[in-house]
Amino acid sequence: MAGFGNLGKNKRVKPEADKVFSGGFGALDSQVLDGVIEVAYLDKSKGGATSLTLHVKHKDGVFKTSLWLTGGDKKGNNNFYTKDGEDHYLPGFVIADHIALIATGEDIGTLCEDTVTKAIKVRDFKLKADVNKEFETIEELQGQEVSLGVIKSLVDKKDKVEDANGKVTYVPNGETREENEITKVFSPDDGRTVTEMIAEADEAEFITEWKEAYDGVVINKAKGAAQNGSAGSPKQSGGGDADAKKKAGGIFNKNK
Repeated sequence: MAGFGNLGKNKRVKPEADKVFSGGFGALDSQVLDGVIEVAYLDKSKGGATSLTLHVKHKDGVFKTSLWLTGGDKKGNNNFYTKDGEDHYLPGFVIADHIALIATGEDIGTLCEDTVTKAIKVRDFKLKADVNKEFETIEELQGQEVSLGVIKSLVDKKDKVEDANGKVTYVPNGETREENEITKVFSPDDGRTVTEMIAEADEAEFITEWKEAYDGVVINKAKGAAQNGSAGSPKQSGGGDADAKKKAGGIFNKNK
């Protein structure tokens, strides 16, 4: 597959842990969402960042989300960032990788090496209509069951502002909207996380902590806006390593 590189694992990256974080299109309530992946396709932004878009069929409809796997051209198209001298995978890359590992036994970088070009119906906001557009799709993810820790957040609506020099910024306009974010992936079979699988935990424990922290909660990320029910300080549980294939051998292997 051409054009979607830089998705391999990096030994320098800090291991991913199970942790609870504080902080459109009809946002779902915060919940562990069980569903089946109907569509999985890759795309690139104008700035060169790679995204993975998923359509997940669940009992009440279809949940659509895009996960950013890499930064843009100006950031080297990397799937990680550096903070305080340490490398960390992008949150979207971690979620996509854990979905891939739990669903197929392969990491997301491996799945992205073997894609199929297909026409997907997407919304064209200029035409205000759904149109067919060709994307690189990941067929191995389609039809797979997933359990996703989905959070509802309140965020600022922003206006595009351009200064005299042509520099564009996006400024909060005082209004808010609700959106969803996947913060954790669980096995649909036993509820364990990738971290727990690597640690060879006999039972799923973190899913209970996640539900206690988030079920029905709205996380307020809007600047200066108060929202009842937002979560408090983040808690952490256990350690882990995003390079699951090397550390855990065949624990993610599935019967195809």
